[in-house]
Amino acid sequence: MSYFSSTDDLYACIGGLFDWAKKDPQLGPSLRQSNLTIRMVYTEPDAMITIDCAHDPKEKGAFVSWSKGDGGLTAEVEFHMKADVAHRFWLGKVNLLIALTKREITAKGSIPKALKILPKLKPMYAQYPKILEKLGRTELGKA
Repeated sequence: MSYFSSTDDLYACIGGLFDWAKKDPQLGPSLRQSNLTIRMVYTEPDAMITIDCAHDPKEKGAFVSWSKGDGGLTAEVEFHMKADVAHRFWLGKVNLLIALTKREITAKGSIPKALKILPKLKPMYAQYPKILEKLGRTELGKA
């Protein structure tokens, strides 16, 4: 059984994490500095999130933007994975390099550029269970 009951559930949880990240004064500028457009393509349930670190965000107080779907943008890098893998990744339980090797995650595009921001994502691993708790999904934080 999937961790997420629907695409909307996935957007609430993982999108909630990006809502936090885009405005975090420590993380946001680091993401913006990467100047990347990254797309996450999920299955089971199907969803797509595009993180735009290359353009000025339209939302006040944000350093980057994210959108459901492609956001009308061409991504420099795309990661494809099952939604459950993404969930475990944000809990800090999936090593990206190992997942790429095992093909649990597949990637296209400028992978070396994307890997450079990986260490900067560390605060998101700690924040994700808090987002889940705020959503009343504490059971997911124990996955």
